[in-house]
Amino acid sequence: MRKVILSVKKNYCYEVIKMVCDGNMNRKMAEVKLCVSYRTISRYIAGYRAYGKAFFSMGISVSLLLRLFLLIPSL
Repeated sequence: MRKVILSVKKNYCYEVIKMVCDGNMNRKMAEVKLCVSYRTISRYIAGYRAYGKAFFSMGISVSLLLRLFLLIPSL
């Protein structure tokens, strides 16, 4: 697995979403900490569960990851 380096803001977002997924924080608290909507928190959680830390790297969107996943055959 490749090491993912995140900016400070993205790393904070990653840590908060990780806490939500682990059950240490609820979605409402994450909304307040990240200043985003409930829908965005849900999208972050889905991305974290599907792609892990790489979801939060700069310039990577879900649609781009899906396109790359579908175009590159598994080895």
